[in-house]
Amino acid sequence: MPELTAAIVGLGTTGTSLGLALKQARTEFHVLGHDRDRGRLAVASKLGAVDKTHWNLHRTVEPADLTVLAVPGSELPDLLPLLDETWKPRSLVVILTSAMQPVLALAEEHLPEQVAWVLANPVLTGINAPVREREDLFKDVLFCLVPGRDTAPETMQVAHNLIEHLGAKPHYVDALEHDGLVAGVEHTAHLLAAAYMHAAASGAGWSDARKLAGRAFHQATDSTLSPQHLQATLLANREYVSTWLTIMQHELAEWQQLLTGDGDELLARLEDQDEARVRWLKGASLQDWSEDRAPVVETSAGGVMRQMFLGRLGSRRRLPQDDGTDRAR
Repeated sequence: MPELTAAIVGLGTTGTSLGLALKQARTEFHVLGHDRDRGRLAVASKLGAVDKTHWNLHRTVEPADLTVLAVPGSELPDLLPLLDETWKPRSLVVILTSAMQPVLALAEEHLPEQVAWVLANPVLTGINAPVREREDLFKDVLFCLVPGRDTAPETMQVAHNLIEHLGAKPHYVDALEHDGLVAGVEHTAHLLAAAYMHAAASGAGWSDARKLAGRAFHQATDSTLSPQHLQATLLANREYVSTWLTIMQHELAEWQQLLTGDGDELLARLEDQDEARVRWLKGASLQDWSEDRAPVVETSAGGVMRQMFLGRLGSRRRLPQDDGTDRAR
């Protein structure tokens, strides 16, 4: 039987780790890789994350049964139209993004009807191990999945199985809900880190203060994203981030007020936040959120990826809005 082809566009930490995970899972994919950075191409090849790299984007995507776009959101408005006539019919496209709503609109506008697609966001905490290129980066990681407006159930099943093969836990979420939650626990954290760094470096005493800045300052100002990537992320989710900035303004005002007291209320607040953080760390470390477990979908071991790609993606489905007439995704 001919093997399936997977294309990974964007060979940073996430894309390269995805290739390594596909290899470790012994899926039937021949993995192609593309990145505009030749250094990343070399690293991915050296690590064995891809079977072959292509400098030409179209040659990478054209034969792919599965394409994963692991690029910054700022690149998608140009990338998707560029690939308009390149996609293999009945293939699956997975777009990795932490801001679902704008990418959802882009995908619905630019992806043709003959391909199936989903949006996804792996939640990488770096708690148990560093976030770097490795085959087990997605082990037990919550992998958010958002379908398109007309995404077939069969497509979601394929995406679910793929994510499980990576060792991750599929988590279905609404795009609007996802962006609101991620604004609070990721995007605003990046912005606050940037704002703290800017405030400190702009201060009159920075030339002396920088010599005393230690581990706490290093961790508090590490946004982990490039300025260009962070700009695109913040603008893509600006409404929710703006709401969270207002919440933080009120929160900081309360902490400022606590500093004027005798210290008892300040200690109580510090103990509350410490307890909440310990609970979160435990849940994130074990990836056990018992009050909100994602549904488990049974999969068979042998040849499941081939069955899902060559079988269900090629099948026809009946949509609720159809009046008895089948049409394919």
